[in-house]
Parts: sequence; C-alpha cells; structure tokens
Amino acid sequence: MFNVKALWWTLLSVWILGSTYWHVCKIQKLCDQLHNSTLFLTEVVPDSGPAPDLSLITTYQPTVRELWQYAIMFAGVIILGFFTGRSYEGRKTRELKYRLNRINHELKYYQTKS
Repeated sequence: MFNVKALWWTLLSVWILGSTYWHVCKIQKLCDQLHNSTLFLTEVVPDSGPAPDLSLITTYQPTVRELWQYAIMFAGVIILGFFTGRSYEGRKTRELKYRLNRINHELKYYQTKS
C-alpha cells in the first residue's frame, strides 16, 4: 500500500516539475533570462555585496489564460488522485468482503459438521 502511494507521489512530483520546466523554458522562453540573472549565483558573495536582482520575479504578471491553465492542471491532478484513491479503496473493500464471505462459509460448514 505504501509503495503504491510513493509511486503516485513521485509521478505527480515529476509531472509538476516537468510541466513547470516546459512552461517556463519552452512556452515563455525565459530560460536564458533565468540563467543570466543573479538568482543563480556561481560564486560566493559576501554579505556586504550587492543584493540579487529580483526584477524578473517582481515584474511577472500572470495572464488570465495562464491562470486558467493552472486551474485546469490542478483540477486534473485532484481528479486523478481522487479516482486513483477510490479505485484502490474499492479493490481493497472487495477483497475484504470476499475473504469475510469465505470465512463465513467455512464457519457454517464446520458448524454443520459438529
């Protein structure tokens, strides 16, 4: 049970990271700006040094289209998680009912024998 949940969480994390990369680098074409910005420092800067330039982050304004895309992706993840959880729960419930039914049949059989 725990292994299955770990697999789904891993796949969900990979999906989120991949879609974020795809949106930033392939659709918005912001990878060059991110790599050239001071957000990713390649050397140690002393505390008294200049602060990183955060203008890329503060000037980003999402559009209504992007917000709809995020909402649809989030709803898709929630729905997939719901159906996955429900199918697992239903399968386990059927297995338990089957086993309890078998135990009841065996009990009835041994009660009729004695």
